[in-house]
Amino acid sequence: TNAQGEREADFINCIALKKTAENIINYLSKGSLAGVDGRLKSRSYENKEGQRVYVTEVICDSVQFLESKSTNSNQSQGGIASGQYQPKANHVAATSQNPFVNMNDSIDISDDDLPF
Repeated sequence: TNAQGEREADFINCIALKKTAENIINYLSKGSLAGVDGRLKSRSYENKEGQRVYVTEVICDSVQFLESKSTNSNQSQGGIASGQYQPKANHVAATSQNPFVNMNDSIDISDDDLPF
């Protein structure tokens, strides 16, 4: 937060693949608050003017949604957020999101139905 009480933003290039990318597309929008775990990758390329451009990007291993859906939609509609961020309901948590925690029955799955 700056001296005027406004949240400052840094825009860092991130690369997400597969399911992580799908979740970002489906659940985040411009201005959403997100936490990213990953590794840095530096590369360079030559632009149209023939100049060497150096880029540092984050290769995302995981992305956490740090705002509730209602907070996120209020911000995208120009509303004012409360300033308290709650994890999104579909935030990936190791134990609390396991749909099979209270399941006592076994699941019958043929080996032919498995994708691996």
